[in-house]
Amino acid sequence: MNGKKVRLVYFFAILTFSLFAQEEPTPASSAADIKRNYEWRIQQSKISGQYIPKDIFDAFNELNRLTDAESRQKFMSMAENDAARKLYFSLGRWITTNWGLYEGSRLGHYLREAGVSFPEDQAMAIIVCWHRSLNKKDINFKQVKEILAARRKKEREERLKKMPVIKEEVIKNPATVKKN
Repeated sequence: MNGKKVRLVYFFAILTFSLFAQEEPTPASSAADIKRNYEWRIQQSKISGQYIPKDIFDAFNELNRLTDAESRQKFMSMAENDAARKLYFSLGRWITTNWGLYEGSRLGHYLREAGVSFPEDQAMAIIVCWHRSLNKKDINFKQVKEILAARRKKEREERLKKMPVIKEEVIKNPATVKKN
């Protein structure tokens, strides 16, 4: 083979290797597969070509990098509650999808370890804390986490209240029943 063909073959070999070097595991079909897939995902700095921040501060840096100054200024000028509410279904969905919060990622794992378990709450925490960070306020992650936990608890209680009772039964404890 001449030099040009060798270089071309070498180029395609490297390209093929780099495309498959960080191949994601196949979809999980068992609990062990789910755990193995999760363990793999939380170690990755990129998933499906998308950079995954390692912590909340890295997430702020990435959001700053990905947004233009005008958009950030608009976001900063909103009241915190409005920013969180209005951006949840756009930026929040982008965060949960692209940063792998549903399937597991190093950012999701970091937030879970910090006490925010649900992907929707994780995205909301990032939005609220980023807003505070941009406005030079203390992000007070603990407070955000507590507010989200209280909201989640209240929603669960309201759902339970609305659920119909299918059957109600009184069961006596055999240890407390007198024997004749």
